[in-house]
Amino acid sequence: QRQRAIRERGARAREEADLPTGGTLPTAKRDSRGEVFALPKDSFGSGKAALSGGGDTTVKTVAAYAQASSSPAVKVEATGSDAKLAQRRADAVRDALVAGGFPAGKVQATGRRGKGGRVDVVVQSK
Repeated sequence: QRQRAIRERGARAREEADLPTGGTLPTAKRDSRGEVFALPKDSFGSGKAALSGGGDTTVKTVAAYAQASSSPAVKVEATGSDAKLAQRRADAVRDALVAGGFPAGKVQATGRRGKGGRVDVVVQSK
């Protein structure tokens, strides 16, 4: 019963997030950190820290989802072969989340050197 209610709340939050932003949520997985959204590779230009137009829309959709699901916090975790670029990308995503309406004090952004060149947005559960 409780699991069903959680799934229904999540589905409702997804629908609410999709409507105002005009975007769709990226694929997500759930783990011990919360719901993890991996941003698509085309969210950034090659070697660039600025979000592409599509990347900005995606992040703002995640911000709307986090608000609709009453998430207590969001973490941005970026990795790449260049730690400074990874941090700048994490900061760009943090700024887009805030521009999308998620409270700045509840967003943490970290970038580090690592394999994969990926950016994950972790929407923490209550």
